[in-house]
Amino acid sequence: MTLAQHLMELRRRLIVCVMALAITCTLAFVFYNQLLSFMQHPYCVAFPHSCKFYVTSPLDGISLRVKLAMFGGLILASPIVLWEFWRFVTPGLKANERKYAIPFILATVTLFLAGCALAYFSRCCSSRSSSRPSCPRRSCCAGGAPRSS
Repeated sequence: MTLAQHLMELRRRLIVCVMALAITCTLAFVFYNQLLSFMQHPYCVAFPHSCKFYVTSPLDGISLRVKLAMFGGLILASPIVLWEFWRFVTPGLKANERKYAIPFILATVTLFLAGCALAYFSRCCSSRSSSRPSCPRRSCCAGGAPRSS
C-alpha cells in the first residue's frame, strides 16, 4: 500500500469510530436516568440515608449529564473502536505476532470485564453494608451471612 492508501484507510476507520461514538453518546444521553441509577445504586446501598448527589455549582447538573453520556458512549462504542483499530493494525502484523495477539486481547477483555463486575457487585458483601437488611444482594456473601473484618 502507498502512503495515500494508508491515510485513506485511516480516515475511513476514524470516521466509523467517530460515528459510532456519536451514536452511542446520544444513546447514553437519552438513557441518562437509567445510567445514573445504575451508577448510584452501590452508593445508595452503602449510605442509604444520604443517597442524593449534591450540585455545588450552576453547571454541575449539566456537566454530570454530559460526562455520563460521554463515558457511557465511550464504553458502548469501545468494541467498534477496538475492532476498527484491530482491522487497521492487522495487515502490518506477521503471522507469528497475530498468533500471540489474539489470546492476549481475549484475556485482557475478559479480565477487565470480570474486574468491573467484581468491583460493582462486591460492595454489598463488605462488612459495612452486608449487615444491613436493605442490601439486595446479601446472598452474594458466603451462605448469605454478613462478613466481618
